[in-house]
Amino acid sequence: MKKIIILFLLFCTYSLYSQSESLTLLEADKLISAKKYESAFKVLDEFDKTNSIPDIVMAKLDILLNYFVFSVNHRNFSLKDLDANENILDIRGKEGIYSVHNFPADTIINNLLKKYPNNCKLYNSLGTYYYEMFQYFNEKPPIEVHTLHGLIISNYKKVIDGKCDNFMTHYAIGFIYAIRSNYRESIPYLKKSIELNNKFPNSLYNLAFIYTILKDNTNALKYAELAFEQYNDNKLKSDAARLIGNLQMSNKDTVSALKYYEKANELLPNNYFNIKPLITLYAKNNASKFTEYSKKFYELEPTNPTIYNDLVAIYKDNNKIEVLIDFLKSQLNNPKNNNLINANLNFYLGTASLNVNKKKAKEYYLKAKEIFNLVYKPDHDVFKSIEEGIKKSEN
Repeated sequence: MKKIIILFLLFCTYSLYSQSESLTLLEADKLISAKKYESAFKVLDEFDKTNSIPDIVMAKLDILLNYFVFSVNHRNFSLKDLDANENILDIRGKEGIYSVHNFPADTIINNLLKKYPNNCKLYNSLGTYYYEMFQYFNEKPPIEVHTLHGLIISNYKKVIDGKCDNFMTHYAIGFIYAIRSNYRESIPYLKKSIELNNKFPNSLYNLAFIYTILKDNTNALKYAELAFEQYNDNKLKSDAARLIGNLQMSNKDTVSALKYYEKANELLPNNYFNIKPLITLYAKNNASKFTEYSKKFYELEPTNPTIYNDLVAIYKDNNKIEVLIDFLKSQLNNPKNNNLINANLNFYLGTASLNVNKKKAKEYYLKAKEIFNLVYKPDHDVFKSIEEGIKKSEN
């Protein structure tokens, strides 16, 4: 009888504890819904100060990754309770007084995994932690990039082995394989992501991009069109439209290519990568738009040599170099020009004139040299290019 009483008491204690854990998680969820992120974290942290309960730890990490105001290497996080009309992205990175929570999630979760080695949800949280670290600190993450890639892949593969995966598990692995140029390894994971959720356009777009690299235009076009249909963000939808345009150009379907380049430009006007292919196509079939978009392209950044180099190449390929010379000459009279713009205009007038009027080309180069001397030091590379241009004009 005594043993039965002891077992009953143990069962009651465990039941009450589980109920308390559930109530704590429920309370935190309500606070999150009300945008009280700091308060939600504190509720969880008070219940499990030692980070020893898997579900509480994972809930803490979710709050920190999704709602931080500041992050220092994804080890120390600042949180804030927001007003109903505030959005976390509007205040992220802005100055203020915030409490700081030290939460080295990888150390905490790896310690838990020693006790719960078969808890695939813990591996999922760890994989997500590393993936979010890579996304947020893209240029210089706290962990060496190649090592971080490996940690994302290895932890998410354990999630799959434990059968608690979802479409993001597979997408993240496929995405990391893709950026490491392991394209064929990436494909099955992206396809599985699409199988689990065919309304996530990033999987579709990345798969289209991979097939483009592998020169499988049929599959690339299929997935690019699906991504274009699903994207709502103008920039991303524009990227998908431009990819379709590029693929149609490869298929020599210039009519369809132009249609999608124009859609890309409508969605994201004044974009270098959208206007450049439009100029190339308008050069062959629409003189007025060719002139209009050449000017738009030039006005994107008239101090950037890339713009001029592209214009020279496009006009030369279409036997319109004299038209370009007239256009560049017309820009010399713009009162808004600074010295760098005028120097570039003269330099590229010299380049464009080499096959038309060498004497005039030399005059433009000399004028460019005079103005560049007001902008750059004598050891700048542009002066070598000018001297090379002058030699060509004298031959």
